[in-house]
Amino acid sequence: MLFRTPNRKNLSLASIKEQFAALPGEAGFLAVKLNAPGAVLEALHSNDAMAISALSKLYILGAVQEKEYSWKKTLTLKEGARSLPPGRTRDWPAGSPATLHTLALGMIAENDNTAADMIADMVGRSGIEDLLPRLGHASPERLAVEVARGRE
Repeated sequence: MLFRTPNRKNLSLASIKEQFAALPGEAGFLAVKLNAPGAVLEALHSNDAMAISALSKLYILGAVQEKEYSWKKTLTLKEGARSLPPGRTRDWPAGSPATLHTLALGMIAENDNTAADMIADMVGRSGIEDLLPRLGHASPERLAVEVARGRE
């Protein structure tokens, strides 16, 4: 049994912005409504260029939503398709089926790289890159430079 201070899960975006602003170093975020391009809900230093961990997973998720894939769609883990940690799907046997919903949850909640790669393979690189402007990427042309440098 684990006892700890409960976390409040219904914080306002204004409260989250205040907490981000209080962090040491550089911090920022942009909250937008995905199906309403340009509808900014809240932002902090959103125009600053910063290194962002796992940003590619958000674009993969955005592409899934934009292309309106069924969350019930089943994908299969291919032999040799396991990615580096973290993530639990890398430990599944080849041929394991998983719904898109399950993989997306793992990709976002656990930073599961194998789940992200499975979904990205389904959508296709060009399917994701073509949607970058619509998903709010301010400089999609910089992506090729960042990927070439080995950054997310």
